[in-house]
Amino acid sequence: MPVNLNQHNDAPAEAAGGENKTKEVFYRKYRFSSFSNMCGQQQVASFFINTIKYDKISHAYLFSGPRGTGKTSMARLFAKILNCTDKTSYEPCGLCNNCVEFERGSAVDIIEMDAASNRKIDDIRALRDDVAFMPINGRYKIFILDEAHMLTTEAANAFLKTLEEPPPYVIFILATTEHHKIPATILSRCQLVKFSRIAVTDIVKRLEFVVNEENEERADGQKIICERPALFLIAKKAAGGMRDALSLLEYVIALSYGEKISSELVERILGMHSTGQIKNFIESIYSKKAETGLEIIKKNYEAGNELLSFLESVNSYISSLLLIKIGVSSASFLDCDEDDLSALRETADKFEAVSLLSLLESFSECLSQIRFVPDQRSHIEYVYIKSLTSFKNVGVPAVADSAGTAPEQTTPDYSTIEKMIDKAVNSILTEKLKKLPLHAAASSQPAHSKTGGGDAGANTLQRPQINKGESKLTLERIKLIWNSTFLGCLKEISIPTLAIISAGVPSKFAGGVLELDFTKNAFCGERMNTGAHLQFAAQAFERTYSEEIEFKIILPAREKAARVEERKKEMLEEKKNDPMVQRILQEFDGEIIDVEEQ
Repeated sequence: MPVNLNQHNDAPAEAAGGENKTKEVFYRKYRFSSFSNMCGQQQVASFFINTIKYDKISHAYLFSGPRGTGKTSMARLFAKILNCTDKTSYEPCGLCNNCVEFERGSAVDIIEMDAASNRKIDDIRALRDDVAFMPINGRYKIFILDEAHMLTTEAANAFLKTLEEPPPYVIFILATTEHHKIPATILSRCQLVKFSRIAVTDIVKRLEFVVNEENEERADGQKIICERPALFLIAKKAAGGMRDALSLLEYVIALSYGEKISSELVERILGMHSTGQIKNFIESIYSKKAETGLEIIKKNYEAGNELLSFLESVNSYISSLLLIKIGVSSASFLDCDEDDLSALRETADKFEAVSLLSLLESFSECLSQIRFVPDQRSHIEYVYIKSLTSFKNVGVPAVADSAGTAPEQTTPDYSTIEKMIDKAVNSILTEKLKKLPLHAAASSQPAHSKTGGGDAGANTLQRPQINKGESKLTLERIKLIWNSTFLGCLKEISIPTLAIISAGVPSKFAGGVLELDFTKNAFCGERMNTGAHLQFAAQAFERTYSEEIEFKIILPAREKAARVEERKKEMLEEKKNDPMVQRILQEFDGEIIDVEEQ
């Protein structure tokens, strides 16, 4: 019969002379001891049950998967079953001499090695010598090699022949978290067993079991009171690893001894963000309550929480809303319980899929840039305010008629209205310009304008002249939202201009002139000076920064020529101020025509 967890854990304590087993850490104390109490990894359990039942034992196995998913525990359980003398099925009896020795940690036929500390060729040679000896008590001599990817190339090569053709009584079990680092020569000699991340719901069930087991051993005043949402937060933090989940649970219990473990307490201890907090943050965008969202950002910043982690939680929540919006309805798929799923559905009903996608794009871009900005809090607040001001609540989606055609969108197209207004204003200004005297119309045009006509005059009257002395922009401020906002605005105006200007880098800003450095891509720089690319760029810049500027394109050849010319002017001034040169010029009534640098 399968043994339960208590029987598995009592044996070591009794063997140690009655030592209190509660001193053992959770991930060792509650390590599964049979297939019946294994958490997750059902496909692995089925594989080994059939392997034992039909006696199809391989000489070498490679366990691959993320950390804390049960690879070493499975290797020990498999080794214990193989050497159990009284097993009636695929479970160990737990009572025979081999099982008792295994529980005590004195099983001489099961050898565990850490390849991280035994990775050299001499260690593998010692292992090969040990392989030659027959097992003492059990049927097999089993070698468990953890972190197998840490073996050196020489050690792996020395291990190949033994791994390929070991004696019939030897079984190798290799475990690794980095499957791609295992040499192909070793992979081809092992049977690969893949371990997957454990589902959040399975981890929560295991944590509830651990809490119940701990409460049975504790006095009335020391009971652990833990809410289910708090366990969900711990399970999510573990990212699919049972060992991490048990360690986090033990850590939270230690810091909240005697206090009820709530989701708020877990957030404070582990620096996490609850679903309710993220929900309020997202809904503040829908309801246009900027104070709520900014207060949440402020609290996370002042509490010392990683803003990067906060953004990851925001993106994960928006992704869940978007998945629900497109039809996903499984709580296990979204890594939440039914209560959280109901709350997600309630929030998702307030948004359109297009709006959620736009929010996800904004915060995903913010997440990719947050590592490189000097003030992370200000950058998140900027993205939040931008999302809040640009968000448009489309309302209930339109329903298609019987013919299958959706009704027209009732929301006004603001861009079309702006174009109509601009066209009407330009028409009025053009008519007024025609009535002005010729000299007044000519003087109203800028000196650099090459084309006449009503439209050019209208545009000149519509836009004020650049007051270069009052600019509050700096190069740093321009660069801060260059990629995120300016290029996005330019994309709406002209995609070809966007493709060309992306090859340039803002290098200098002074006097209302922004220099774009194209020294690494002269072709794109030359293209910027043709057509209407500069006009489109200036238009996008004005929309983004609310200020008119001029663009100056820096090309490699022109930059070099400018430097040479500037150097010549400097040398000419030096020679003119040289007393010796001045005396020569006075004696011969001469002048300096040109200078050359030797």
